[in-house]
Amino acid sequence: MLVQSPSPEVQVVAFEEGLCTRVLNRPERNNALSGSLLEALRVVLERVAAAEEARVVVLTGQGEKAFSGGYEIAELSAEALEAMDTGRIPHPLHLATEALARCPVPTLALIRGVAMGGGLDLALACDIRIAADNARFCMPPARFGILYHYRGIQRFLRAVGPAHTMELFFTGRQFDAARAREIGLVSHVLPLAAVEAFTYELAREIAANAPLSVTGTKAIVRRHLESWPLTAEDEEAMLALIARCARSEDLREGTQALVERRPGRFVGR
Repeated sequence: MLVQSPSPEVQVVAFEEGLCTRVLNRPERNNALSGSLLEALRVVLERVAAAEEARVVVLTGQGEKAFSGGYEIAELSAEALEAMDTGRIPHPLHLATEALARCPVPTLALIRGVAMGGGLDLALACDIRIAADNARFCMPPARFGILYHYRGIQRFLRAVGPAHTMELFFTGRQFDAARAREIGLVSHVLPLAAVEAFTYELAREIAANAPLSVTGTKAIVRRHLESWPLTAEDEEAMLALIARCARSEDLREGTQALVERRPGRFVGR
């Protein structure tokens, strides 16, 4: 899969069919989220979404010390920061997290080292989060006098519920991977030496399944999360996804594979 990044701050690795890795590449700054990095990530995500052969994407940080240490606020003037926070101009972090959330294929966050502030928000925009046992988490806006964007807070509410969300934001306290697993912030915690292999084994397992079923499931989950109660338009859209699968070549292939007791060979049609 050929997907080019517009900046070396985001590396794109396509090491096998259907599976693409995106690497936040500022290890000297704990993979801090600069405006240029976030714009490159947004562009890459849109290119991956447009690639028909894409089946799973993995987002991670360069090295073992950090997924991302958070947004590089120091590069912004006070005026620019206020304009972004009040919505007068688009915030690069918001654009990147929205592009990640809208990515039609499953997204996995592989978290090693620190994931803080905007870096943790970026991980929450992924569908599944897997952490190494050296991971550390923190949501520190209250320590700096910042009120975090409501869309980011919404992601925490969906992931861990209101009580844990408020504790994380009220205290700005750091916590470890075991606590993150306990509150549902991550799905799995593995030893550092094993977390990469586990993540890619999970990614390959997902990529081997019928793409229309997987992407349709993701689309339906997003409808439920973003539109409640469901409208007639929502139900019509979801029924269309189900009908598309029912007419697909992959359904016939999956049925035949079941009869022949072999893995299905799915093409996404």
